[in-house]
Amino acid sequence: MGSINKIELATADQLDEMLEVFLSAFKDEATTAVWLDLASEKLKRTYGILVTIKFKLYLEAGNPIFVAIDNKAILGLIILKLHHVKTSKIKAMQLIIPNLPRLMSLLPHFVKAVRMGMADATRVPENLLRNHDVLEAIAVHPDHQGKKIGRKLLDHAHDYLHDISSPGIYLMTGEEKNRQIYERFGYALVEERDTKSFKSYHMYLTMTNQ
Repeated sequence: MGSINKIELATADQLDEMLEVFLSAFKDEATTAVWLDLASEKLKRTYGILVTIKFKLYLEAGNPIFVAIDNKAILGLIILKLHHVKTSKIKAMQLIIPNLPRLMSLLPHFVKAVRMGMADATRVPENLLRNHDVLEAIAVHPDHQGKKIGRKLLDHAHDYLHDISSPGIYLMTGEEKNRQIYERFGYALVEERDTKSFKSYHMYLTMTNQ
């Protein structure tokens, strides 16, 4: 088990499983762990509502989320944000308002993130091509990390972006080991920032004519 047999576009009926993989993978990730303790089940459930809303908005708008499947189980996923795809603000409000009382418990954590310099750390560099696409997240369940699932998801995303003539793809990571991995895939370090709690690495891969 753990060697994927297919990568496919995610569907709405996979949301719960996608969420579990995402939260498990990002529990100890630098840009999450510094402001959000996902070891707390209550906090994990509340943050999960926000992530699920984002999944729904992306799927409805047409931003691709690819999932890696093994024996019908999702082992990993990769989320892309395309420059020409816009999410509906009306739909976002329709999803957020019914959950607002529970989501308000995240407010102190967002304030903490701001005080720790997260806004500056995650700000997109100004010198990128205007119409770039974004690799928002890549997540592999901890039980299946180290099996090249992330590599296969990244290759799949690159093939997809090449097929749609993407000019380039931007990403941000807070992990030095991830920076090194992305460099092996051809990403160039555009900017490195040192915040109060961690470093952020802003990277870019030119896709045109690849």
